[in-house]
This record gives sequence, structure tokens and C-alpha cells, in this order.
Amino acid sequence: MAPKSAVAACLSLATLALAAAGPDLTTIHEPGRCAIRGQCGKQSFFGSQLPCPDNGPAEEPSSDLREQLVSVCGAEWADSKVCCTPEQVDALKENLDKAKGIISSCGVCKKNFYDIFCTFTCSPDQSLFVNVTKTELKGDKYITTELDQLISDDFGAGFYDSCKDVKFGASGGKAMQFIGGGAKNYTAFLKFLGDKKFLGSPFQINFPRPSSADFEEMKPILQGPIPCNTTEEAYKCACVDCAGSCPELAPVNLGGEQCYVGPLPCLSFAVILIYSIFIALLVLAVSAHVAVAKRRRSKNERLQLLLDSSPSDDDEGDMLHNPAFLDRPTKQYALNTYCDRIFSKIARACASFPGITIGTSVIIVALLSIGWTRFELETDPVGLW
Repeated sequence: MAPKSAVAACLSLATLALAAAGPDLTTIHEPGRCAIRGQCGKQSFFGSQLPCPDNGPAEEPSSDLREQLVSVCGAEWADSKVCCTPEQVDALKENLDKAKGIISSCGVCKKNFYDIFCTFTCSPDQSLFVNVTKTELKGDKYITTELDQLISDDFGAGFYDSCKDVKFGASGGKAMQFIGGGAKNYTAFLKFLGDKKFLGSPFQINFPRPSSADFEEMKPILQGPIPCNTTEEAYKCACVDCAGSCPELAPVNLGGEQCYVGPLPCLSFAVILIYSIFIALLVLAVSAHVAVAKRRRSKNERLQLLLDSSPSDDDEGDMLHNPAFLDRPTKQYALNTYCDRIFSKIARACASFPGITIGTSVIIVALLSIGWTRFELETDPVGLW
């Protein structure tokens, strides 16, 4: 029992010593120095791994880590020191893959998005733009729960502009609704990315303005984002995702004097003429159909009168040859009888009070047409799709 008690006492003393020493906050801000590194635990059972505060110097990565980092963040990481570990790069890839399916249609937006988070996680000059502000003791280690990250106004605005019009094909809407919470400017975009939330950042990342007097020893290192109208084939965006990348069309040459019939252009006059002829033919056809139907009905009525007026001593023959008898229903249906009574009452009421009927109909139609006050003409091709 004595050795076990001694080990437990030593561990307790080590934990107390670590707590007394405090976390390794970002007290030194200079090139080649980190602010966070590695993973030191979770804040809750269902939470994600949080980074350790580490203000030590950047280190040369192993060949495996170098290869892993280049595959995620690009060839510019092939010959630099880093402030991250393989576990961090795995978590970085997992999180970036969540956004990849939403923004991959525009290479510039994807590149700028990856640059922000790859630089934040692994930059060898991390302490120049990252400052750990809050930590929490978890077991025998401190975990980072809040920090400041400096992003220049130029990069933030360019980053937002490169992603604001990107379309998410699965919904037909804008990707900014998913990756930026529908942000209308770059500060709101960065705030959405940095806020601690479920399916978002596991810890709070604040994006204060770099001009603040509180960051005299710090500076943002991401200065110029790739614009969405770039001509680089690797990052070029489609016209629907970036208005700046749309080709400029030559002006239409109307070529000479236009054709008019009175005040109307010839095309409009031709369309009106064709529609007028079509409507006239339609009215003529309907009128002819009605006239033929009336004539046929009149002929049948005269024939019926002749049949009814012919004398006959054979009652059975009269019953068999009387069309009115043949058309008479031989069985009553409850539903037919009910509907007949209801509609008869409605028709009688409408005929008895025509003013009230017409007025009520107009009011109902007016109430149902109130929605026209919010009518908007959709011109966005994505919205129409």
C-alpha cells in the first residue's frame, strides 16, 4: 500500500505544481513562436478535443506530418516549421471536409477558407496573430477555451466577397447560409465562424480589429486573399458563383432604323394581331357550337310534342315508347337527394338576395387577394430554379 500511496501523492503534488505554475499563455509574440499546439482534452463528455496553450517555438514536422499537412492545406506547407501535431491535422481535415461539399464549386472561396484555418492551426508564426485569453484545467493539463485571432480588414473583406455569392447546388440557395449563417458582411461572417456552438467551433474564437491598441506586438499575417474573379485555372469560379468572373458581353448592335406600325413595334403588332385572330376564331367556334346545340334541342322538343299528342289505346305501348318515362330515375340515392336539396336551397337564397350574394362574393375575393400586396417578381436564376 505504501508504494501506491507514494505514487498518488507524487501525482497530486505534480498536479498542484502545474496548477500553481498556471497555463502557458501567449506572453511572447514573435515570428517562429506558437500560441497553441496539440490536444489536451475535452471540455465535456460530448465535446471535441481542445488545443493546449503552448507559447514555445515552432518545430520541424516529421515526414508523415509534412505529407499529411501538404495533402490538406497545399504545397505552400512543404518547407516550413509548424505549430501543430498529427492529431490536430486529422481534426482539421475532418472539419474542412464538412465545408468542402458546400463551397467546392468555387475554388477561390475554398482556397481562402482553407488558408484561414490551416494558418490558424499550423502557422509557425502563430503567436503573431493568436492570443490565448482563457484556459481551463482538465486533469493535469490546461485546455484553451477562448482566444483572439487577428484577421486583416483586407483579407476579411476579400474572403467574404469570394464566398458570398457561391451557390450550394443541393438546395439551390447560397452557401453563405450554411457556412456564415447568412452573414451580410465579413465581420458577421467571421463572428459566425468563431462562435462556440454545436457543429461549429469547439471553443470561442474572437476576431478583434487589428488596429486595436491591445495588440501592439501582434499583426495579421494573412494580407491579400485571392479575388473571386481570378484567372488562375486552379481557383477559377463559375459565373453563377462570382459575378466578377462573368465574361463581359459585347454591346448589342441594333443596326439601323426599327420597324414600327404606328406607335407599336412590328413584333408587338404581329403578336397582338395573331392573338386577336385566334380569339375571334375561338368566339366564332363557340357561337356556332351553341347555335347548333340550340337547333338540335328545338328539333327534339318538337318531336317530343308530336309523340305526346298522338292518341293511343295501348297504355303499355305508351309507357314503352315515352322517352320521358325512360329517362325517369328508377332508384333514389341518399347522397343525390341530399346534394339536390342543399344546392337547391343555396340557389334559391342567391336568387332571393342577389345584392348580398354579389357583395359577399366580391368581399371574399378581395380578402383572398390580399397576398398580392406582397407580390415580388423573381428574377434570380437560382430562385427560379
